[in-house]
Amino acid sequence: MHAFRMLVLPDLLHSKAVRQVMSISLSSQIPQLERMFRRLDDLIFNSYIWTKSRQLGLVLKRGILMGGYSWATHEPVSGLRPYINESLLFLVFVHAEILDLVGEAIQSNPNSNSKSNSRSNLNASTETSGGGLGDLSSYSPSPSSSTSIGRQSVLIRRGFQTMLANIAQVMLSSYRYVDTFSYNGLVQACLEILFVIQTLAAYSSPSSNESFRLLFAYLSTTWKRHPSDTPSSPSSLPPQSPHSYSSNSRSAKGPNSNFNFNSNSNSPPLASPTEPPATTLPKELLVLLPKVSSNSFDLQRSLLSLQLGTGSWQLIAGLIERANNRSSIQFRCFRA
Repeated sequence: MHAFRMLVLPDLLHSKAVRQVMSISLSSQIPQLERMFRRLDDLIFNSYIWTKSRQLGLVLKRGILMGGYSWATHEPVSGLRPYINESLLFLVFVHAEILDLVGEAIQSNPNSNSKSNSRSNLNASTETSGGGLGDLSSYSPSPSSSTSIGRQSVLIRRGFQTMLANIAQVMLSSYRYVDTFSYNGLVQACLEILFVIQTLAAYSSPSSNESFRLLFAYLSTTWKRHPSDTPSSPSSLPPQSPHSYSSNSRSAKGPNSNFNFNSNSNSPPLASPTEPPATTLPKELLVLLPKVSSNSFDLQRSLLSLQLGTGSWQLIAGLIERANNRSSIQFRCFRA
């Protein structure tokens, strides 16, 4: 439907054959055409997004609730769990699928290349009208340049904003089934949620921001209800090995790394419930966080409400940095 609005309908509106031979003027039918195609577009779009969101939601629910992980654990936090990468890789395939769908629709019009410039005004009209037809009566061919990249980006942004809002809602509803978080469980949850937020920050919306705000608020209140967390070891890091967190390790330190697990340091960053809550986030984490904020959601304020210590935030920053280095190629389509 998106391709039909972009490629076929403008030709019909300005076709001499339709106006002269068939004596039909479509200008008077524009309001009705707008309603019809917006409705059809919404039906097709919602059906596609619902199917993909349902499949992705099952992956997230299984990972959070049925992944064999206890959120009351005292085991050290060592990195992202596999379901996070599985979820984001699923979105990579969805991203590629949308690109293929738009590309095939454009190529199906034999004159699409020669007519792409004359349809640039229609793209602007579509974007300003929220993805609908816009005011087609004012459209006229223009020599301004327009490519399929613009059409793809509009559709991808529309789809991924909806999917991120669904992801945030699924994560919120899943975490609400968890009654107790240990300190290490809370650190693990923050790590995974922040990595999703950071990776998909380009598609944030008020709906997704509100769900993440409620999610952090739930984690904060649940942790405060269960403050008796006394792990046998104050450190939430796995035992050091000669090759773990080495400054020479490619997985621990990238070329643009702002945080290093340095084997030469006296001690690695700690994540301990005995350390005082941080009043500000460490700079290692701030440089990784996206600028996600709105009138009702401030990411930094939500994180500080969890009352984690500075060592815990430094640990999270280092693990996010390491995950970014490992996934820089797989997830680059989200960061372009």
